[in-house]
Amino acid sequence: MILKVYIACTYDHVSTRCRVEQTIGMFTNIWRVIKRARKLMYEPQKFAEIVNACAILYNYRRRHGIVDDPVLRVAPRNRPVRNRNMDHPAGIAERNRIIQEYYR
Repeated sequence: MILKVYIACTYDHVSTRCRVEQTIGMFTNIWRVIKRARKLMYEPQKFAEIVNACAILYNYRRRHGIVDDPVLRVAPRNRPVRNRNMDHPAGIAERNRIIQEYYR
């Protein structure tokens, strides 16, 4: 039973992260204020406000048929992700708290 709970939690986590990464990718292709660097260029609260503004503008563009101009689009640069296989104790504790609260 515990294994099924961890599998369900992991599946939800991966699915959500994938969707968030896709969304950020769409925003970085349209607005240069969001950089592809692996570090925040702004304070977390400011970055959250920027992402919210990008979401509003993105939805506005879709509703009004505004298409991307391929000339203005910045080509994405793939960077390797280093997996150090190190689980941070606070991260493990938070994951366990989420599993207890939402999956049991």
